[in-house]
Amino acid sequence: MFLYSDQTHKKVKDNYGKASDEFEAIKKIFHGVYDRYFGYAFCYRLRNHLTHARLDSLRASWQQAAKPSPLVYLSRRVV
Repeated sequence: MFLYSDQTHKKVKDNYGKASDEFEAIKKIFHGVYDRYFGYAFCYRLRNHLTHARLDSLRASWQQAAKPSPLVYLSRRVV
């Protein structure tokens, strides 16, 4: 999804300019998706972390609670 967002921003900026109404509309759309959908925001930030930090600096664990809602714990290890 990040690649789609990145490419869409680039294409609109190249075609209409960074100061255009079209570019502002695209930014607003993707910011809205980020703010409204936890899954998108989580994947976006995880991708950013994995791109700019060491892969082994992230540890994930999964724990199933008594209720049918999974809990995911992420912790960052400083190496």
